[in-house]
Amino acid sequence: MAAEFALGLAVSDAEAQARDERVTEFLKQMSLRQARRQQETSGLVVVQVASETPRNSPEVAAITNLEEDAGGAGLQSMSRGNRMNFSKPALRSRIVRGDTRQVAEIQRKFPSIEVAPVAMLYPQTFLPLASELDRWIYRPAQGAALRRLQVSVNDSEGKPVKDVKVRAYVNYSSDLHYAAVTNRRGKALLEIEKGLHDYIILLAAEPDHSYWSSFEANIQLSAADKQFQLQLQPIVPDEFMLLSHYARYDEQAGGGVTVAVIDSGVGPHEDITVAGGYCPVTGEVSSDFSDNGLGHGTHVAGIIAARRGANTNVYGLAPACTLLSYRVFPRRGGALDKDATMASSLDVAGALERAIAAECDIVNISLGSFDEMLEVKPLLQQAWNSGIVIFAATGNDGRDYSRYPACYEPVLGVAALGRHASFPEQCLAARLAKFWSRGGEFFAGFSNYGDSTRFIGPGVGVVSTYPGNKFSANSGTSMATPFTSGMAARLLSGNQRVRSMPRTAARAEAIVKLVTDLAREVGWGKAYEGYGIACHD
Repeated sequence: MAAEFALGLAVSDAEAQARDERVTEFLKQMSLRQARRQQETSGLVVVQVASETPRNSPEVAAITNLEEDAGGAGLQSMSRGNRMNFSKPALRSRIVRGDTRQVAEIQRKFPSIEVAPVAMLYPQTFLPLASELDRWIYRPAQGAALRRLQVSVNDSEGKPVKDVKVRAYVNYSSDLHYAAVTNRRGKALLEIEKGLHDYIILLAAEPDHSYWSSFEANIQLSAADKQFQLQLQPIVPDEFMLLSHYARYDEQAGGGVTVAVIDSGVGPHEDITVAGGYCPVTGEVSSDFSDNGLGHGTHVAGIIAARRGANTNVYGLAPACTLLSYRVFPRRGGALDKDATMASSLDVAGALERAIAAECDIVNISLGSFDEMLEVKPLLQQAWNSGIVIFAATGNDGRDYSRYPACYEPVLGVAALGRHASFPEQCLAARLAKFWSRGGEFFAGFSNYGDSTRFIGPGVGVVSTYPGNKFSANSGTSMATPFTSGMAARLLSGNQRVRSMPRTAARAEAIVKLVTDLAREVGWGKAYEGYGIACHD
């Protein structure tokens, strides 16, 4: 009987399978807990009247008299300042602090007035596990007896890897865990409270970049357990070459097409050229549209527009496109000390305004919220009517719905699939739930699905760019979305007739048709894959 060895102990095939199933279920539950935590709003409220309401109407007068929020939460008021221009009649809105009695009274008197919270959007990346987990690090009680576990993290050549976060999860029903960062010798010291936590569900090393993750699971600690070792496999050169299964590298692809990435910012990275951009975040420099420190926007942009660098197999699908970066996330460690892992719908609206004014062809939004976005919704239709196509992530909750804005018409929601043997077996991506394997592909268990799904793309173990000329491997509908955006840019660049069409809804429809005509159905049905996955020789 074949066996694998973990921590020096022989493990049978049946035991290994049971271990993998427990890890898969744990990751699934972690995804659900993350979704519940993200159901929060900014504390601000959008109060809005319909665009056709006359300017001298009682409704407009009522909301005009509301006192707007002064921006104390770091969010831009919609009709003030030079970041946004929501004062035009078509978008008569006010931003107020909280759902006050005054707002409730106005809505009771004028039912046509819409009220909704200013929504918060999150990157739709499931792996690596979010930095928000730091709030769930367990601190042993003072004076408690401790078990000190030294975890050595080395690469495939045995060299130590520093600055890697090592997490030991100890509770199935929460994200409670111990954590430490490797030093220059690749050592991380975990101090675990004896008696309270004698079992590790998942011991994971997740580098921000340059290496695939690694893990061990279901570790029953004994008095003799003092040292463990995790080995990391380098990402570059990318031996799995996931995107090459769908499109070869073409350095001219995307030429003549402008793509906007509304995200955490892009770069710097030597393989990505950013032609321009904007930052609508209050209190930050509007011309600073580089990555805020998360790396998410740079990874997304690389899938669309990265040139293939020397000694790598990593590239984007439309490297010749004109790439614009709209950073809507606060800078990590910024002066206002705002949460850098979430963006406000106000800033997304400000970015959309800029993208429309710049006459972009395609907009990528690898973000999602559980809440309606009144200030964003009309801009999505305005973009479509201006010949612009918007792709957005359906979300990573594994549920029959799409997050906003993917569930809005006319946005095109993108779900995620994975491809077998496109990542190392000992990385966390290999333990994600896999459904309905077909032709070497599987539906990603974390991916949302449903009526808003229009396309599906690779979203498991996707290698792309990371700030500082590095590369990282991420999983999520965040990755599937730029694949589809990049493929759309690639197809549009090769069709002069569609590119030169007047900027109307007919042009947007023609762009979408370019993608649907080449999309390949996987065989899972419209709710899971929409028109299918875009492919191009």
